[in-house]
Formats: sequence, structure tokens, C-alpha cells
Amino acid sequence: MIKSKLLTLKSVKIIKRFFEMIKIKPNFVYDEEENKVGAILSINDFEALINELEDYQDYKLINERKNKQEKLYTLEEVIKETEERLKGDF
Repeated sequence: MIKSKLLTLKSVKIIKRFFEMIKIKPNFVYDEEENKVGAILSINDFEALINELEDYQDYKLINERKNKQEKLYTLEEVIKETEERLKGDF
């Protein structure tokens, strides 16, 4: 029950950010027949769009990892393992 509420809260947060992202106002480029062929964004809008896409990519990756049930390691475990491997190389 708690897990589904967390997913719902995350989904609401993503939807809210998406609606904020919609405020981006592109300037469209048209061809001779008045078909849209491109868009120009301000630097601020472009950076906001990139940040949203990166956040979405991170969100997807986190959800994929949760479903795989891979073993997670603490920082201390990683450091210990790395030190042991380095000792064996010398």
C-alpha cells in the first residue's frame, strides 16, 4: 500500500514538472509552403528541457533497477572490495 502511494506521488511530481515544461515557447521555422520544419528555443528553455529529459531518464533508470532486485552495495563495501583487488594487482 505504501509503495503504490509513493509511486503515485512520484507520478504526480513528474506530471507537474511536465506541465511546467509546457511553458516553453519555441519560435518555429517554416519552409516556403508554411510547413513547420524546425524550432528555435532560448538558452533558458533549452537548458530547462534538457534538465527535464535527464530527470526523466534518471527516473526510468531507478524504476528499472528497482524491478531487477540486484544486490546493492554500501560505499564501505565498494571501498573494501576495491582495496582488496588493488592489493592483488601489486
